[in-house]
Amino acid sequence: MAEQILPTLKPLPIKDRVSVVYVERGNLDVLDGAFVVVDKTGVRTHLPVGGVACLMLEPGTRVSHAAVVLAARVGCLLVWIGEAGVRMYAVGQPGGARADRLLYQAKLALDDTTRLKVVRKMYALRFREEPPERRSVEQLRGIEGVRVRKMYELLARQHGVTWKARNIRSGPAATGTVFPAGAGMNREFAVLVLTPASVPRRRGDEPEEWLCREFVAECSPQARG
Repeated sequence: MAEQILPTLKPLPIKDRVSVVYVERGNLDVLDGAFVVVDKTGVRTHLPVGGVACLMLEPGTRVSHAAVVLAARVGCLLVWIGEAGVRMYAVGQPGGARADRLLYQAKLALDDTTRLKVVRKMYALRFREEPPERRSVEQLRGIEGVRVRKMYELLARQHGVTWKARNIRSGPAATGTVFPAGAGMNREFAVLVLTPASVPRRRGDEPEEWLCREFVAECSPQARG
């Protein structure tokens, strides 16, 4: 058997990649063996897709079959988003659609003991201190909610902003008083949630389960905007 001269190529780890590249108004294709974006004038822009974790495809982007195949082969996640990343419409799955991480995630979520361990770890990472002992998941959610609301109030005082709550209105939608700060926070959340949701998907996790419903905050998949 002939000795292998070159090592088997493997996708770069996430930590060694560019996190996110946004693409709009262009055609993604593979030409002459290279992953390129072609604009309306025919100009090619090469993308080192093997060194990118996620490609965010904004409106006006078209993708060829060859481009999707190459992105999946090198482990680059394709995410179809709205303008400026406000919404996420669809997402691919690189790496041959492996389910081992998703199955491990489900195992942690379905066992009460391991689920509580994950919640406590996420609490410690968020607040940089250990959570109170002998607290359930629901109790930790309540503590987290109180701390976050207090943080909103503190930041509002520091910046001279009138703060009521994250509610957009104080009464019925048609007649209630509008809270600009609360409305702004909701819109900012819709924009910013896209990036942290893309990281678990690139790893093969499910962000709606991992980040929201099963472990920390109760929220719906529509929270992405």
